[in-house]
Amino acid sequence: MDEKFNFELFEAEKLPQAVSDENNNEPQNPEYNDIITAGRAPKKKKKLPKKAKALMIICAVLACVIIAGAITLIYPLLSAKHSPDRFVTSYVSSVIDGDWEKVYKNSSFFDSPFITRESFVEYCKTNPDAFAINKSKITDYKIERDRKDGNINYYSLNYITESGEQGVYYITLQMTKDGFYKYDTYKAMPIEGIITRAVIYAPQGTEIALNGNAVKSTNIITPTAAAGANEYSYSEYKSDYLFAGSYEITATNAAGLDYSQTADISSDNNIFYIALEVDESAALYDRAKSAIETLYRGALQNSINTDELGISKSFEGDKFLAVLKDAEEEVYYTNENLSVSDFEITNAKCEKAGSDKTYISYNSNGETDITISFDYKYTLSNKVDGTSEEKTNTGFATIKFIYQNSAYVIDNIASRAEF
Repeated sequence: MDEKFNFELFEAEKLPQAVSDENNNEPQNPEYNDIITAGRAPKKKKKLPKKAKALMIICAVLACVIIAGAITLIYPLLSAKHSPDRFVTSYVSSVIDGDWEKVYKNSSFFDSPFITRESFVEYCKTNPDAFAINKSKITDYKIERDRKDGNINYYSLNYITESGEQGVYYITLQMTKDGFYKYDTYKAMPIEGIITRAVIYAPQGTEIALNGNAVKSTNIITPTAAAGANEYSYSEYKSDYLFAGSYEITATNAAGLDYSQTADISSDNNIFYIALEVDESAALYDRAKSAIETLYRGALQNSINTDELGISKSFEGDKFLAVLKDAEEEVYYTNENLSVSDFEITNAKCEKAGSDKTYISYNSNGETDITISFDYKYTLSNKVDGTSEEKTNTGFATIKFIYQNSAYVIDNIASRAEF
């Protein structure tokens, strides 16, 4: 039986074929080199089972969650910002140390141009007793929470001074932010008396400012007029919140009047009434002089434009015509041979009765009487002989102004001039 023997069974395992580099003829197959160097076949790296990998990832995530949770739970308890008890302790320490910038930072104030960090620090330095717990040095104290009402926490500070004096200082905290878990934030509310508002009453058409900061009119008040009296209205101005102290109140009126007053504003002294003095610097004074000149020139020409005078609705019609008729009777002589022309006021001044002054006050509805004396000249002509003569004289007039439709208008004229 002729069978062929399979010699392949005895052949050695063939090594990987080395590839020679054309330049240096060194084998370039890394697997071949490893086998030659180690004398054995390369080992394959073991891979982690999928379950092991998943377990490692889960453990890493859990570790991160535990660390983050610990920080979340512990930090609010350690931070004075998020604990009302710790916050009030830190706040009291700032007040005792006179660290007013920190006190301001941790206090809840109204939004106002008058309340700033700079103004607060200056206020506390100028009024050291206003915010201090006691004039004397505090040597020992104990803080207790009295009660909680919603977002408000009430504390009392029992203290002893270096002189042995005992006292109580009250602190109110307001929760300013309701945060997640214990991440609430708090501010101390200012003590009573250091914050107030100024209330100013002035004629309508008046611009009010406190230390240069404009105060807007918040209300128009029209009281019930007494029987037979004219109804009037005035403006109420309420300032933004401010620290009690000295302020300059300034006012400018539509009549061209200016006013200035230095006032100590506090919770017990915060209401002020404005009365603006009318003198020769006022725009109404020039209008009064111009009105008299327009009146007599119109009487001479038998024509007058009331728009030039700027008269009130109540002064239109018969009331004004009666005034014009009186002026015409003054400039026309009974002697028909004489005529008056070229009327001109050469000088005028504001007259005051004795020591009294003329004012536009808050409750006068912008109503004021301006009395002037005026020097005037005119030409007296003789129709018979054709001669003329320039004459001079002095007259008096009272012009009543009222504030109407956002402007000052003439409501009456009483005048006397001789020709």
